[in-house]
Amino acid sequence: MAENNKKKKIVTIVLVVLIAVLAALIIVQRTVGFGKKSSGFSGFSSGAGAQAQAVNVRVEKAVPAVFTKKVNFNGELSRNESSKNIGSDVAGTVVNVLVKRGDYVKAGDVVAQVDPSSPGSQYKVRDVVANVSGTVLSVDAYVGQKVNSGATLASVGNPSTLILKMNIPEKYLSAVHEGSKACFTTAAWPEKEYSAVATYVGTSVSSSSRTVEYEFAIQDSDSKLLEGMYVKADVVVYENNSAITVPTTALTTYLDNDVLYIAQENDGKYTAKRVYVTKGVADDSRTEIISGLSSGDLVIVAGSVIEGSLINIVNPEEVGK
Repeated sequence: MAENNKKKKIVTIVLVVLIAVLAALIIVQRTVGFGKKSSGFSGFSSGAGAQAQAVNVRVEKAVPAVFTKKVNFNGELSRNESSKNIGSDVAGTVVNVLVKRGDYVKAGDVVAQVDPSSPGSQYKVRDVVANVSGTVLSVDAYVGQKVNSGATLASVGNPSTLILKMNIPEKYLSAVHEGSKACFTTAAWPEKEYSAVATYVGTSVSSSSRTVEYEFAIQDSDSKLLEGMYVKADVVVYENNSAITVPTTALTTYLDNDVLYIAQENDGKYTAKRVYVTKGVADDSRTEIISGLSSGDLVIVAGSVIEGSLINIVNPEEVGK
């Protein structure tokens, strides 16, 4: 009898343990399942939040301004001299030279003397006089020189200011003309920039280089500029006084069309709007917009957006300009 009771107790204990284990398994399974559901819901919520997250962008307000395109060419400084030659009216020997280069003379001043005497004949020494007033630009005679009648002994004139000479490719003939602007620097003073204006356009195209000769008057010449200096010049080939331009990097394409994205406000929030544009002239960093963009539009210049993207403008000071 006692043995039977003992067996019943053991069976009872085993059953209780089994029930407890099963109950624990059920609790664990329910707990894990709920956790998975919660995790799935949490992931959905996170995705929805990501979709609503604004993209940080920088904008630039479209404003008409002066836009120029420049092309770099090499040039040389030269002196455009207008001079008069002074010649002897008799043949003979130069016996005296009374001037040197750089001297200033007046019309009628003696610049040299020539002895027209020949063997067996004596003649009075003849004065050679300046026919104009000005600076002696060159002296071509020396004492003892035999000269013919009409030979040039010196030249006198008024040296002009330095000019900039350039040979520019013929394709720019329609863009560079008299009055076109340029700026240039020298190798000696690269930090100093000078301005110049075109005053002469050549009348022929070089068959070897396909270039045209140009002359530019220097507007702000100083003592640093010397004849013969090699310079680097930027010549204006296009100018628009009221152009709307954007950074070239802001432009992209959509279905093979040129587009920009602008910031559009709606109930205090900004979204990206795609606009189709027509490009004009471009330089190294900016592009002129001919159509599709209006003055005051906020062009997105930095930030990856698509049509309708919610955006956050990180430079709001640009909006208030």
